[in-house]
Amino acid sequence: MLHLEGFDFDLTAKNSDVPPVVLLHGSGGRETDWTDFAQHIAPRSTCFSVRGPIAWEQGFTFFRRNPDRSLNYAELATGSERLCVFLDAISKRYGFAQPPILAGYSNGAIIAAAVVCRRREFTSGAILLRPQSPDPQTPFPNLQHYPVLILAGANERRKKGDAQVLVDQFRVAQADVSYHELNAAHGWEQTGLDRFLSKEWFAERFRRLRRV
Repeated sequence: MLHLEGFDFDLTAKNSDVPPVVLLHGSGGRETDWTDFAQHIAPRSTCFSVRGPIAWEQGFTFFRRNPDRSLNYAELATGSERLCVFLDAISKRYGFAQPPILAGYSNGAIIAAAVVCRRREFTSGAILLRPQSPDPQTPFPNLQHYPVLILAGANERRKKGDAQVLVDQFRVAQADVSYHELNAAHGWEQTGLDRFLSKEWFAERFRRLRRV
């Protein structure tokens, strides 16, 4: 286990010419929850499996929620700033050819979207599984051409339309959004479509990076 800027993480070093993947788990999870997801969608990429810095339930989280589980915007702002510092630090230490792709699930997807809005230059794109908007009332900054894959579940525990709010915010900000609503609940492991669509999206994005 490695440690940098307040975060514990595992590192699987591979091809430095391919954008690395930074994995952000869900509430109560840990860094080992979906390392195999990254190995499937980007087998040639260096992978950073990051542990949320806050103990939560039986695991960890990247930011605390309110007692009713609604978003605590102050906590989310603090957590996303912390994560930006971490991303900057690993980029400087490991010398990426391109900034990493963020891959977040649930709590990790929410904070990943917040990071993209705060400092888009720290990442090359984002894969967001079962997300919701980090701030539905605030327009996103200009994210022209920023690539985002959003995978929602049709049988989600979230409010119907939460993912669509996020999609609309990204599109208004001129991001390059791919959106799919899957026949699934909140868990990402229930369907192979999450992996298939993420792998296809990553492969296409990598080809674009190679052409730039």
